[in-house]
Formats: sequence, structure tokens, C-alpha cells
Amino acid sequence: MAALARALRLSTNETCHFHLVAGLLPPTPQGIPQQMPPGVRRLVSRWGNIPVGVFSASWTLLTWTAMWSALLGDPALRPPEERNLVRAVFEGPSDMDHPLFSVAQSTTEFKAALVADLRITHGAYPQDEDFRALIGEVMSNSEEFRDLWSAPALGSRLGGHKRLRHPLVGEIGLDNDVLKVPDHDVRIVTYTAEPGTPDEEKLECLRVAAARSALPLSSG
Repeated sequence: MAALARALRLSTNETCHFHLVAGLLPPTPQGIPQQMPPGVRRLVSRWGNIPVGVFSASWTLLTWTAMWSALLGDPALRPPEERNLVRAVFEGPSDMDHPLFSVAQSTTEFKAALVADLRITHGAYPQDEDFRALIGEVMSNSEEFRDLWSAPALGSRLGGHKRLRHPLVGEIGLDNDVLKVPDHDVRIVTYTAEPGTPDEEKLECLRVAAARSALPLSSG
């Protein structure tokens, strides 16, 4: 059945339905996808004027735009293991200047939403050993994570309005949105400013600075 589904180029959801119609259990994915889907890569390349980062289902940063680096710092300057948002939020210092998210502004609501999303990943990829090791590591190092992981409540949305302090433009308020691509199980994270505001002007200043430094679209 799996070979036939591949031959028919069925999506993940279509493959699951295909198995169910045949009276079979859907296949269990072996591991979390760590590759960028071509369509998502093309989409991100066209969003060069805004800060965009793409994360795997384990919240490891896969790729980012030059504007992401201009706003939050260049993730390429950090080793791969430090490009995981879960480690950054629950194991790093609360005031840490980290190139993944505005970690210093991680509220309890945001953390609960992040853990709720991780529970979904845990259920979808029960055989992914790297992910299980990540959860075990953070569980051992963070009491807050242990409490949230054991709580039955569902989390709220991951995005929201964030106010950041940038060394070049000072305080800037941005809308932070998290878009999921279910069939490839990646999360596209964006920061945008309301048109016609000083925040938009500050974001434009960062774009000019990024263009002058000729920072390319990067990938981990």
C-alpha cells in the first residue's frame, strides 16, 4: 500500500485515508522531516523583505531570510544544536539574546502553546529517537517544561504582538505569526509591521542594513 501511495503521489493525509479505506492502519512516520519542501523554499525566497524562519516539527530552525538575521541575529553563528527553539526557551537564560525568537519575551501562554504543539509532534512521530532525546533532555533540565508537559490543558496560539529592542533601531513592535504546512510538517514564522507606522520604518531600516551587508538566504 505504501508503494502504491508513493506511485500515486498521494499527500500524507491522502495516504492515511487510502489506508483507512482499505481497512489498514495508516503508516507511522519514522522521523520528523528535516528537509525544506521546494514550494516552501520558493515561497520564503520571495519573502526576502521580511523576517522569516522555517522550523521543523521539533522546532529546529531549517532556513531563514537575511531579514531574520538582521532582526534577531544570524543563526549561522551558532552551532546546530542551539538552533532549536525548545532548548532556547526552556534551557537558556531568560534574558538571552537568541536568534530564533524573542526568547526574552516568552510568556507562560507562549510556552504552554509551544509544549502543546510538541505533544502533537510526539504523537505524530513516536519513533523519532532524536525528538524523544530532545524531550528527555529538556524534561531533565527544566521544571517548568515538566509541569507544562504533564498539564492536560491545550495551549493557545504561538504568535502575537511582540515588542523587541534592537541595537540599531531601538524598540520595535511587530506582529509575529506562525503558519503551519501540515503535509510537510514545517512551521513558517514571520515578523511584520503595521503599514504606515514608525515600526514599519524601523523594519525598513533593518532591510537596508541587511542589503548593504549582502546577507544571503541561509539554511542550516
